[in-house]
Amino acid sequence: MSKVFWILRMLIIPVLIFAVVFIGHLLYYKYIAQNSSPIWWRLYVMTQTYWIGYALALAFAFGAYALTMARRLSGKAVAGSAAIAVLVWFASA
Repeated sequence: MSKVFWILRMLIIPVLIFAVVFIGHLLYYKYIAQNSSPIWWRLYVMTQTYWIGYALALAFAFGAYALTMARRLSGKAVAGSAAIAVLVWFASA
């Protein structure tokens, strides 16, 4: 696998989650918070409510990235933990 493909594969999930959460917040504001008011977009921009959607989307995307990295590095962590356990076992004997 090429390095570029690996990087794209790691970043595609957080980017998709960012987009889904941001669009979900936009739809929530339109259909639930403003009850499909005709001026919902103007209120969304003027009151700067998009920052809330941005913050939520960024938090969820970071969580997805962190979980992706933890999953990727878990094999190395298990191998390192096993090596340290064996080293401690031999050192204590």
